Amino acid sequence: MRERGRPGPKTAPTETTPQTAPQTAALAGLRVLVTRPGAAGESLARRIEQHGGEAVLFPVIDIEPPADETRLRNALRDLADADRAAVDLAIFVSVHAAHAVATRLKALGLDIPATTQVAAVGPKTAAACAAAGIRVDAGPAARIDSEGLLDALRAVDLTGKRALIFRGQAGREALARGLRARGASVRHVAAYRRRITARPVAPLVERWRGGGIDAALVSSAAVWDALLELLGGVPGGRDLPAATPVFAYSRRVAAHCRARGATTVTAAAQPLDESAVDALIAWARA
Repeated sequence: MRERGRPGPKTAPTETTPQTAPQTAALAGLRVLVTRPGAAGESLARRIEQHGGEAVLFPVIDIEPPADETRLRNALRDLADADRAAVDLAIFVSVHAAHAVATRLKALGLDIPATTQVAAVGPKTAAACAAAGIRVDAGPAARIDSEGLLDALRAVDLTGKRALIFRGQAGREALARGLRARGASVRHVAAYRRRITARPVAPLVERWRGGGIDAALVSSAAVWDALLELLGGVPGGRDLPAATPVFAYSRRVAAHCRARGATTVTAAAQPLDESAVDALIAWARA
């Protein structure tokens, strides 16, 4: 992930969210780096504050439209064409994908036909679809990832089915491989792109060096890589995550963080904000 984004909003790069009245003191005195972008990061910060912690917001990735939206528009026209029935299964792998597709469907005046099955990789993505008026027919019941979604679709005959996977400009191939192994044809469609933020990172490094970060929450491998790349641009910055407890959203993300320099890593039970914060609380109590 090498692209650099445009400068972010003119706010302090290590912005602390306004404190809400804490419901518990489980994280009192703990300063937690929140690296998730956009509304997801703000929601996570509020959850930390509800337990008395201080959320230090520094989104390392900016979410932007694809550089060329032609392929996305063509895919959405295929998706909406009920007469040709060009798409049998539409899959949303993230909240960002759901938002991006819903926005462009509305702009184009298109809808997803009732005959097309829709699947979401997890409850947050399903909720984003529902909020945008996109029904969801299938999603994982337990494991919230590509493998869990494949399990949820186990009863569906995919032989000869045409599937669209809406995601960022890159991602895991496990879902596509699993669908193809069961006879489906699969197209990936970039509904958005992730770009490493251009926010100045030096103030974050200064705070971190001064002991102002006690733990970091990392939602994906892409977020960890972006954080390392940003810190690598400041002398001594790359060494900071190795000395900081990291809380990853899954075992897979935890393994990636360890492989790329983290020494103390805890994996959340599920790739959800509440699970990550639960892991953080358990660590703080211990």
